[in-house]
Amino acid sequence: MMDCHAFRANHNKNFVYVKFVILSAGVRTANGVVNKNKIYMKQLNVYLAFPGNCEEALHFYKDCLGGEIVSLQRFGDTPVEASEAQKQKVMHAEFKAGDIYFMASDGRPGEPLAAGEMVQLSINLTDAAEQEAIFSKLSAGGRVDMPLQDTFWGARFGMLTDKYGIHWMLNRELGG
Repeated sequence: MMDCHAFRANHNKNFVYVKFVILSAGVRTANGVVNKNKIYMKQLNVYLAFPGNCEEALHFYKDCLGGEIVSLQRFGDTPVEASEAQKQKVMHAEFKAGDIYFMASDGRPGEPLAAGEMVQLSINLTDAAEQEAIFSKLSAGGRVDMPLQDTFWGARFGMLTDKYGIHWMLNRELGG
């Protein structure tokens, strides 16, 4: 049940940036009562992958957009297996400049990027059943690149490529 839709458009000379956030506030029970204690937020984010120059690109965007690198974690700071050269590369970063937000990385160790694979869509979820259902539906006829699994950063996460070649990541924080 969708009780609230938030819509925001920011106008610039050359484009309109639109951000949708869908908030489902409440779950309707069999007798029609809405349980306001159940609140789910689903958000779609852009995830950029770079062929080894992520940190350089983030500083470029920082200068161009006047933003900040909110977080940056290197492969060497994680339990992910990586070569010595890859350990200094960016495993995950977040960038913010006003209402502009995106995540970025140097991609997965040992897997070179091909044209069309540098932009992925990431859905952050709070409901386990919804994450499973969306993952299953999006991967039908496509390819599961990383099955949904618990991760060292405290989330259940998976990656897939849908039947149209679009790359998706689904993330749900565990606990809390």
